[in-house]
This record gives sequence, structure tokens and C-alpha cells, in this order.
Amino acid sequence: MSNRIFNSDVKLDDIPVESLQTLFTYWNEIRGSRAMPARVDIEPARLASILPMLVLIDVESDPMRFKIRLMGSENVKVAGEDMTGRYIETLNSYDRLYENLTWLVDNRLPYLACGTVDWRAKNYMSYHTLGLPLSDNDRDVNMILFGFYYFFNNAAGNGGPQQI
Repeated sequence: MSNRIFNSDVKLDDIPVESLQTLFTYWNEIRGSRAMPARVDIEPARLASILPMLVLIDVESDPMRFKIRLMGSENVKVAGEDMTGRYIETLNSYDRLYENLTWLVDNRLPYLACGTVDWRAKNYMSYHTLGLPLSDNDRDVNMILFGFYYFFNNAAGNGGPQQI
């Protein structure tokens, strides 16, 4: 889709918003010298200011499926419903999302994407998202942590984004 950008070589300077920079810095901190941190390494209190913007996805294998374990309240607000407990194949834009999640699992690397909230007929809104792999064994991705940042396109006629 032409309104979507996907960056698979994520560096801190690539991340355009502070909340996602905070998440990326924290993920790198708890990762240490490992390829990726485990879910048990995450201390929610350290992410308190951005918890409403987070989504946690379970990765199942054979066949590969993705289940939303936790959906932060700001994501629920934008989506118009709480999708906790649902598999992504039940969602709009499933193919694109499945492709991105599979890429992350196969490559075991973060990705940064941005686009328009067209999957909810809210093309007046855009988002940045940061997908971060988690692993219990430092080999296989068994969870994915997402941070989102939503904003209105050309809000208030000033030509710039406005955070929701």
C-alpha cells in the first residue's frame, strides 16, 4: 500500500516519536547482549506512561498463528473494540499484518512502520508502530511487543500531525 512505510533496519534516530524511542531504548536495555529479551524481563511499571499504547501478541507455531494477548486502552479506542484474545486472521488487513509479523518472527529483528488507519475507515488518522521480538529461549520469537503512536493528519489546518 502506498501510504505505508516499513523499516526493517531500525535505529533510535529513525523513530520519530518520543514514546516509541522510550520503548526501543528500554527493549535494548533489557535485551543486553542477547538477540532479544524475554517477556519476563519486562517491568510494566517502567513503561507506565506508554502502557495504553502497547499491544502484546502471542506467537504460535505449526501452524504459525498470532493471538492478541493484551491490547492497550488507546489501541482499543482507535480500533473501536477490544481485540484481546482474538487471532489476527479475524482482523481487517490480515494479509499485510500477517506478512509483517511473519517477517519479524523469521528475522528476529524489530521493525518500524507507519501508515494510515485505513483498516478502520479512519483515513484521517495515521500511526507509527514499533514491533519488537521477545523470546523465552533467545532463539525463537514467542511474543511480539508493539508500541503505537496515533495522530490526526493535518489537524487543525496547521499542516502537521496532532497526537490523539
